Amino acid sequence: MTFEESVVRYREFLRENGYPSAIAWVRPQDVLLARQRKIFVRVPLPITNEAFARAAFNDGIGKKVGILFATVCEMDGVTCCRAWVPADEDEAQRALMPQDLKLSVTTGESHLRGKAVTNRISWLWLKLNYHKHQEQRDFLFDLEPNKL
Repeated sequence: MTFEESVVRYREFLRENGYPSAIAWVRPQDVLLARQRKIFVRVPLPITNEAFARAAFNDGIGKKVGILFATVCEMDGVTCCRAWVPADEDEAQRALMPQDLKLSVTTGESHLRGKAVTNRISWLWLKLNYHKHQEQRDFLFDLEPNKL
């Protein structure tokens, strides 16, 4: 399975679960958490984000530890998604990862709505005011999906 085929499969999975099928790949530096249920996304997103998702896909498939495509939030008709690869086989086993593609969406109370931030000054202000919450953001992106 290629990256492109996996993305097509994920878009269908998103649609089936009530998410927009348009995907925006996000990385930790593109997202700010503010309090418990508020998430900000810096836009425009870097065009390199898809290349990072593709590289993660190739890495996870190549190492046979799998790749997770997961939702971060929904924003303006787009689903913001992340790609996660276990560090090693042990972490893959703990995360119940297949050797290929694992798809995930948040549901219910975990289904977050993101707010786009287009102004650089506003982004810096938010970053300064919500820096305490970024440990949770890093947790969202870096740790095993079954610990979220």
